[in-house]
Amino acid sequence: MLILPGQSVTNMFYDVFNPDPNQFGCGDNYQNSGFLTKKEEDQHITKEVIKSVRRTGQLNLSSRHIATVPEKLFSIYDAEDESTVDWDFGKPKKEEDSWWNIKPLSHLDLSSNVLTDIPGKIGMFQDLLVLNLHCNNLTELPKEIGSLQKLTKLTLNSNKLTHLPDDFFKLVELRQLTLGGNCLESISKDISDLVMLEKLDLSNNSILNLPPGMGFLIRLTELNVAHNKLTELPPDIVNLRSLLKLDINHNSIQYLPVMGELRKLQILHAQHNDIAEIPSFLGCEKLQEIYFGNNFIKDIPLEFCENMYDLKVLELRDNQIELIPPEITTMVHLTRLDLTNNDIKELPSTIGLMPHLQVLKLEGNKLKQMRADIVKAGTNRILRFLREKISEDDLKTIENVPSDVNHDKSVYPDKYTMRQGNIMNISMKNIDSIPEECFNEAKEAKVYCVDLCKNKFTIVPEGFFV
Repeated sequence: MLILPGQSVTNMFYDVFNPDPNQFGCGDNYQNSGFLTKKEEDQHITKEVIKSVRRTGQLNLSSRHIATVPEKLFSIYDAEDESTVDWDFGKPKKEEDSWWNIKPLSHLDLSSNVLTDIPGKIGMFQDLLVLNLHCNNLTELPKEIGSLQKLTKLTLNSNKLTHLPDDFFKLVELRQLTLGGNCLESISKDISDLVMLEKLDLSNNSILNLPPGMGFLIRLTELNVAHNKLTELPPDIVNLRSLLKLDINHNSIQYLPVMGELRKLQILHAQHNDIAEIPSFLGCEKLQEIYFGNNFIKDIPLEFCENMYDLKVLELRDNQIELIPPEITTMVHLTRLDLTNNDIKELPSTIGLMPHLQVLKLEGNKLKQMRADIVKAGTNRILRFLREKISEDDLKTIENVPSDVNHDKSVYPDKYTMRQGNIMNISMKNIDSIPEECFNEAKEAKVYCVDLCKNKFTIVPEGFFV
C-alpha cells in the first residue's frame, strides 16, 4: 500500500459508517487553499505510484486538494513506456513488475478532496471492491458506476448528492453503503435489489419516507436513518431479522410498529421523535439498549417491563412519564436507567434492590418522597435511600418476582441441543422451577434422560407428569 506525502496511515480507507453529524451538511465539505491545475493533479500519478498500484491493486489519493479525478488514473494500466523496460534483455527490470504479477485496481480512495463529479470512465475499473468518495462536493454520480459489479463497500457520506442514478442499484454485491450527510429527499424502491447489504447509513439527509421493499434487505445488521424527516417506518421493516442496531433518532416519527420480529435487535436509538407509546418488544430477547429520550411517552407498559429481562440500558429522559410501575424491577440486568426530566412524583422503593443498577438519573422530576439533595448526591445515595424505605408490602412484591436465573432462557437447553443425545441436562443451575416450554421441547426432542441434580427443587416439577 502506498502512502503519499502529507498523509498518515490513519487516513487510509477510513471507515465512516457512523460519522460525526457535525461534519455533515450541504455546504462546502473541504476548505481548499487553492485549486490545482489538471497538470498538477496528474502529477499525483507518478511512475512510482503506477508501479505501486499495479503491484498492490490499491490507490490512495485522499486529501490531495484535487477538483477533478486525474486523467492519468484511467491509463494506469496502459502498456509500459521505455523507462520501465530493460532493453538489454527485453524483460521487465523486476519480477514483481512482470505483467503476470499485475493486480487490478481493487481499492480506490478519493476522499477529502473537492471533487464535483466522477467521470463515467470510472466504470472501467470492474474489479473495484472498495471505493471511498466521502467528503467531496459531488452532486451526482455517473450511471457507469453501475458497472462496478464487484463493489462491496461504497462510502459517499458528506457530499451534495440529491439523487442516485437508476444503474446505482445494479451494485448487487454491496455489503456496506454509506450515504450520510447528503441532500437526498427520497430513496428509490430499487434499493431492495441490494440484497447483500449488511450496513446502510442514510443519516443526515432530508428523507421523507423509506420505500416499501426495505424488508427484502434480510442481511442488514445496521440501519442508520437518523437526522431525517421521517414520520413513520415502513411496515416491512420488521422483516429485517438480522438487524442488530437500528438508529432512527432526530426524526418526526409518531408511532413504531410491533417490534417483536426483530429477534436479533440489540440496540435501538429512537431519541428526539414524536413517539407517544412504547411499542411491544415481545420476542426481542437480545435487546441490550433502548433510547427513547425526548419523546412524548407517558406510560411504561407492564408487558414491556416483563419482557425486557436482559435489557441493560433504558433511557426515557425528557418525556411525560408520571408513574414508574413496580414491575420495572423485573429488569434485573439493568445497569443504567435514565428518567431525567419527566413528571414522576414517586418511585417504587424496590428499585433500590435492583442487583446490577449502576446509574439512576432522576433530575428534573417532582419527587415527593425524596429530597433534592439526595437526587443530586447521585446513584449510590438514591439507591440507599430507596432501600431504607422498603416496606413489608414491597418485600412481598419482590417475592413474587421470579428469580434472576429462572427467567434466563439460556439456562435451559433448546430442543436442538436435547436432540443430540435425547438428554435434558439442567444440573447445577441454581433453579427451583422449569418452564412449561422446556418440557414441550423435550417431548419434541424425544428426551429419555433428565439430569436435575444440584438445584433448589423442593418438589418434582409438574411437567414430568403431563
